[in-house]
Amino acid sequence: GYFAEQGLAIEFVPFRSAADMIAPLGVGQLDIGGGAVSAGLFNAMARGVDLRIVADKGTIRTGQSYEALIIRRDLVESGRFKTLADLKGLRIGLAARGISPHIDLVMFAQKANLRPDDVEITIMAFPDMVPAMANKALDGALLIEPFRTQALEQQIGVFIESADKIYPDHQVAVVLYAPHMRREKVDAGRKFMVAYLQGVRDFNDAFIKKQPEKKQQVIGALAKFTPVKDFALYEKMVMPWLDPDGTVNRQSLRFDQEWYAQNGFVSTKVNLSLVVDDRFVLYALQRLGRYR
Repeated sequence: GYFAEQGLAIEFVPFRSAADMIAPLGVGQLDIGGGAVSAGLFNAMARGVDLRIVADKGTIRTGQSYEALIIRRDLVESGRFKTLADLKGLRIGLAARGISPHIDLVMFAQKANLRPDDVEITIMAFPDMVPAMANKALDGALLIEPFRTQALEQQIGVFIESADKIYPDHQVAVVLYAPHMRREKVDAGRKFMVAYLQGVRDFNDAFIKKQPEKKQQVIGALAKFTPVKDFALYEKMVMPWLDPDGTVNRQSLRFDQEWYAQNGFVSTKVNLSLVVDDRFVLYALQRLGRYR
């Protein structure tokens, strides 16, 4: 693969969440991480955990939102839920507070002139949300793929609105480098970024340009290395936007950090110009050119 071409041997270390990855990454027990933008990430950086955001890893792009508000089918069919104003009093699943879907849920509520506390937030892991909706422990959820599609396919939930309608171009995930990858192992950091963007470009060829041969190759790789093994599901899911040039949306990061600060999730804001490091993406673009 692309990493082998760069002379890199990659070992994948799974984590339950990006929050669990921050500490080992900050002390150099890991080299590279990929995970969600969250209050926890900003707080870690403010405490001096020496991480840098080096590339995009997932954006809710206009017209391409892999996150959506899904409400239980029986609530829609009975008329209990007709518009966003009917979120009032409902139990809505979130993976955590202080993460991107939390911002989106509050914005959905505000769109209907509701207060954030009008919605009953229930914290739950993404894989548990669809079963919880099925047994009526949840009334709805902010679901990402593949759970978004599974809820619809199983007739458990009804699609209400995608997250891009309230927050387009939301930077929800990033690539993070540990301290040594930016200092002692700069060459390895550069090589990784070249290989990573080659893979991202294949992903775009497959799912954005819809090149049939490339799509089968990419689905095969995803089925091998990710929890989603069902090939047919890839034809139904809304895939995330991965920027083929690795560009990080600083405006989105700035908005999120400000939101977390205003809502009590972040106490000390970081200087984003110091925690976003473009050097590795710029090197990769010198090697690969801009994506066309």
